[in-house]
Amino acid sequence: MATFQRTLILTGIVTLAAVMRLWGIGTAPAALQYDEAVNGMTAERILVGEHPVMLMLNDGREPLHFYLVSASIAVLGKTPGAVRLPFVLCSISLVLAVWLLARELFGHKVGWLAALLCAGTLWPVYLGRYGTRSVLFALVTALALFYAARAWRSGAIRCWVAAGFLFGVSYYTYPVNLFVLPAIMMIIAGAALQRSGAMRENGRGIAVMIAVTVLLALPMWLYRGAYLTQSFSRPQHLAVFYAGQSPLDVVKTLVVQTVLLLRMFLLRGDANPLHNIPGRPVFDAAMAIPFFWGLVAALALRRYRKRGLTVMAWTMVFLLPTFLSKSAPHFLRAVGILPVLFIFPAL
Repeated sequence: MATFQRTLILTGIVTLAAVMRLWGIGTAPAALQYDEAVNGMTAERILVGEHPVMLMLNDGREPLHFYLVSASIAVLGKTPGAVRLPFVLCSISLVLAVWLLARELFGHKVGWLAALLCAGTLWPVYLGRYGTRSVLFALVTALALFYAARAWRSGAIRCWVAAGFLFGVSYYTYPVNLFVLPAIMMIIAGAALQRSGAMRENGRGIAVMIAVTVLLALPMWLYRGAYLTQSFSRPQHLAVFYAGQSPLDVVKTLVVQTVLLLRMFLLRGDANPLHNIPGRPVFDAAMAIPFFWGLVAALALRRYRKRGLTVMAWTMVFLLPTFLSKSAPHFLRAVGILPVLFIFPAL
């Protein structure tokens, strides 16, 4: 297929994504919700010369999105649209990032289909229109995974550095970033068990990526360590497991959380109207066959298996934030799966 045709397809997909996210963004939703209002007020403080510390407010919010909102307000003024615009742009950019990652892993056709699904599926659209910082995490990690996948294929150190930089930046976006390094380590362990030559060839690059990630994340870790009460009081409050649970209660909780998570894809999703049309699943019934068939293809077909296992490992790790917490399924806490989710039905 000619480059012009490929560009035309991608342009059409991004245009669809932009229309669905930008249309009436200043008036729909009709009013700013709490988190959006906090974003706007904190951005105003930044614009008058204040520079809040790394974990802002009592629940310890990472800072990057506040600075993005302040830049938007500085240009467009104090309007709902200006508060939401950075997240809308992140949601549109996520479509491009998903295209890059899926294409790198599985080729052009899967890339276009994954991008199209990301453009039109309600979940990423909703996150963009409702000014939530979680979509920033999805964008940054999708780009990080793309550079890591390209680095694995090409061996280019600059790609490993880019992946490490973006993984490090993710620690300044949204609390599920605590699972980034565990996900990386799980994928590396899986590659090591396969004893592939590529693992040996890329050992230096992987070490560089992890070093850059740790270097960038270190200031946030040190700050969290100095303010442990602020950093971890909310996760402890939200945790579905707690000290003193009987073994039977633990088993019941495991079963209930598993059912809630599994059904979120096709039966019943997040009930919170700030995250989702209440109860709407990730995919509708028409997507059931492509979704399940893609899962089977990713894990069972030999030509996909290694890459499919990598995508599945990332998905499993980033379902943990909502699996381990109350109000499951929680579409903000599950946002880490968005970079790879649409690859399954695309396959």
